[in-house]
Parts: sequence; C-alpha cells; structure tokens
Amino acid sequence: MRPASITRCTGCAIYTATAPEHFQNFVLFTNYQFFIDEFVRLGHALMSDPNQGGDEYTRFVEPSNLFTRRAGEASEPGDALGAVSPRLPQMPATTLCGTIARVSRWSI
Repeated sequence: MRPASITRCTGCAIYTATAPEHFQNFVLFTNYQFFIDEFVRLGHALMSDPNQGGDEYTRFVEPSNLFTRRAGEASEPGDALGAVSPRLPQMPATTLCGTIARVSRWSI
C-alpha cells in the first residue's frame, strides 16, 4: 500500500490509533506477536541510544500518536499530544520515522 493510499484511508486512524501522516514508505503487516514485540523493542532501543543505527531514525511513534524522540533530539510542537492508550486499538501500528529509512508496522 502506498503512503498516499494510507493517507486517504479514513479508517486508518480508527483502526490503528495512529494519524495517517505518520505512516511511512514501507508498511509491514503482521499478526505475529513476536514480530510486534521485536519492532517495539527495536524502536525503543534505537531511540534510547544516539549512537545506535546512525542518523537514519529520529522518532518512534506508537498507538495514540505517542512520540519517542531519539536521545539528544529536541522535542517538537505536537510531541506531547500523544498519550498511552488505556487499551490497544483493533490494529495497532508503530512507526520508525527518519530522514532516510522509514518503516511502519501494522498489526492485522
């Protein structure tokens, strides 16, 4: 699915609890909990260490638009608008955003 298609998908935000503009060029669809857990672990690991993964990734977005910026990166307007959701949406999505490499993971 191309990002333009996702942006036009009115149900995306409802099903994933993530604003469509956060979806990236590559979307991984999976229903295996192991892959979901590993993607979240990798996202947090990359954000906690400014030396890990080069400069490719700058933020990690979780359901309800919860932002984690890379250690040492300044926050931006809108970062604090996300919050931990009391329960996961039907199809939670997490996204690693960056200047070069961009990938979203979407549970199906």
